[in-house]
Amino acid sequence: MDTKVNGQRCWLSHYPHAYWPASHKGSFHLYGHTHDQREATLDAVFPGRRSHDAGLDTAFRRFGVHRPFTEMEVFDYLINRPGHDLPEFYQGSYK
Repeated sequence: MDTKVNGQRCWLSHYPHAYWPASHKGSFHLYGHTHDQREATLDAVFPGRRSHDAGLDTAFRRFGVHRPFTEMEVFDYLINRPGHDLPEFYQGSYK
């Protein structure tokens, strides 16, 4: 599902994806499924990624309470990350 978070394009899915629509153009990706079990691994494999487990378990780790993330918390967390799917990779290929 494609939506916006504070005006920023965002792809929502139950599962984490390595690449998603417009990931090479800086879009966000929010998912659940992993219950905060894979964030460190995904950060190591894809440094600077603009994706995030938005589930309650991740909120508990970050805030000490199980609760939904606010739109601004998601935006503030992801907006300064450079992304891992750089546009340079796609130069000369179908975009």
